[in-house]
Amino acid sequence: MRRAELINGITSVAEAIRESELFSTFLGYLKAPDERHGQDPAALLKSLKEYSLKASVFTSAAKEIVDIFGLARFEDPEFWAYAVTRPPKLLEHEGITEPLVIATEYLPKLRRLIQQDPIRSVSQLIEREGDTPSGRGLLSVILIEDKSRFSSPARIVEVLQSVDDIYEACAEICELPSEKLSVIACDSGSDKSFDFLGAAKVVECVKEVILSLWDRVIFFREKKLSQRLELIADALPIVEQIGTLERDKKIGPEQAELLRRKILSGVGKFVESGATIPEIEGRSHFNPRVLLAPEPKLLVAAPDEITTDSAANDLKEKEPHQATSSNLDQLTDYEREQLQKSKKGQRHEHDVNLAEEDDEGP
Repeated sequence: MRRAELINGITSVAEAIRESELFSTFLGYLKAPDERHGQDPAALLKSLKEYSLKASVFTSAAKEIVDIFGLARFEDPEFWAYAVTRPPKLLEHEGITEPLVIATEYLPKLRRLIQQDPIRSVSQLIEREGDTPSGRGLLSVILIEDKSRFSSPARIVEVLQSVDDIYEACAEICELPSEKLSVIACDSGSDKSFDFLGAAKVVECVKEVILSLWDRVIFFREKKLSQRLELIADALPIVEQIGTLERDKKIGPEQAELLRRKILSGVGKFVESGATIPEIEGRSHFNPRVLLAPEPKLLVAAPDEITTDSAANDLKEKEPHQATSSNLDQLTDYEREQLQKSKKGQRHEHDVNLAEEDDEGP
């Protein structure tokens, strides 16, 4: 689980408890009847229902937090019936609100503890700057991971380079070429993520390019990767925008061609590396993990698979007589020499065994 997912999950659970007034309502209900200030079973059931509705849309990270803090019972109608039929004094003695006490006290502290300092500082800076022309913008890029494979270093390099290429092209189009892109944070869990800081106007341009890229990935999803990349490149709005700038004489033909190449290079690497951005998730019912899966060449085997492959290779080395001519062509001179020696040794041992059998004959 990535840190950002965990922070969002904590925020969702804490807000659900606060907005449903579940904790305060429970505390009021557990007081003596003359001290309840109007709290009754109906009010408690209302809070439980509101919390349950909010919990029904929790992310997987939020659901895991609910399980860890023991809050799952507050979504169960059977628990609701139990809570409103038991005497409040018994409920209080059973510590029924203990999970709510712990969650209310420690979830905000846990969120502050795991939040990355650069992200917090930059977020505060962005809030202070607002929509000023010189404002900063944040871009988060998620590298989708396969549970049975790990990313190679080449894949990490490729996704970083793709974002940098797209950003540089967008900066020139926005006439802000001096504003460089910075990597301010990275995170990993089930997936990996990288957070970039740059000029707000350019960052928005990069996001628009990636979102338009996603729309075309969906449209051309039935095509092979090579065909898909070519079709996507021709259909991107930013490529058409570069052509318009060239026709209006705002940029020269050489600069326009360089911008096109940089955009197409960045887009191609972004698709091949299997990256996405959070803004894509709410844009379509198609699953980015499926349509933006990385190229197999950019993944390496998991440790158990490496062990299996190594064992298979060892087995093949122990059975040289099963080698095919195509395999022999791939051997080095030294490996061929060792294979010939092995075969000669096996033949010699076989001849000795036959001679011994002849000597022991009747």
